[in-house]
Amino acid sequence: MAKFFFINSGMELFTPKLLNPTIWIKANAPNTLSLSGSNVTGVKDIANDLSFSATGAITVNTAELGGKLVLSINNTSSSQFLSAPFNYGGNALTLVSFHRNFSDLPVGSRTRFGRLWSLASSMEQDFDSTSGILLGYGVNSNNGVYLYRNLAMAAQTSTLINDQWASVIATRNGSQARIILNGGTPVNGNTFTENFSINRIRIGNDMTASDSGMNGFIAENLLWTRELSNSEINLLTGYLHWDWGMESLLPSNHPYRNRPPYVGDV
Repeated sequence: MAKFFFINSGMELFTPKLLNPTIWIKANAPNTLSLSGSNVTGVKDIANDLSFSATGAITVNTAELGGKLVLSINNTSSSQFLSAPFNYGGNALTLVSFHRNFSDLPVGSRTRFGRLWSLASSMEQDFDSTSGILLGYGVNSNNGVYLYRNLAMAAQTSTLINDQWASVIATRNGSQARIILNGGTPVNGNTFTENFSINRIRIGNDMTASDSGMNGFIAENLLWTRELSNSEINLLTGYLHWDWGMESLLPSNHPYRNRPPYVGDV
């Protein structure tokens, strides 16, 4: 049964705009997608008008989430990714994705990644050093959604949520990383203290790379160049799950399991 919430002017629904995101991609936001037929040729960030170009046949999908438009990215047979210039040299960062991804089997001894966020300098693989960072899926001995930097795992979820809609929030400062899956208990991990040297972002990846594996849907991705607090993370997970009709995935003890967050909760 549909749930309806009647709100007065003092109880407007919370949106991430109140937390001042640096980048905010929302697939069903009006006037943000450039299309050629059903193919996406570009996406505009709604926080600061950053323009992402699309490589390959990224398409739109309205069958996944009750008619709401999402982006379909499939690297199994072609290169498909969004990319944009982005310069950042600090060490605090928050990466967020509401998505569904199917991670394929490992290729030899390499793990296949589904890249929800890939931040690097001039080279695609610069997260293999301290320059950049990856938020993605892994299959093999490191099942889970995780942050990856300098050839090592930082925080990662304890289980792989494969081929299911999920929210992932990964936030870090210069000494510790945390990752939260579907608003659950944060998993802590250590990460490198060096500042980033980032000048490019990718979502999805080149299928010819040995670790290609993005195959699914992106509904909403956000980025902050700071660490989010626990209360901000709760607000954000509540917003994502209610906005996309997936509030049932939130744990029973989540503060916004039974209602969406309001402006007054900030």
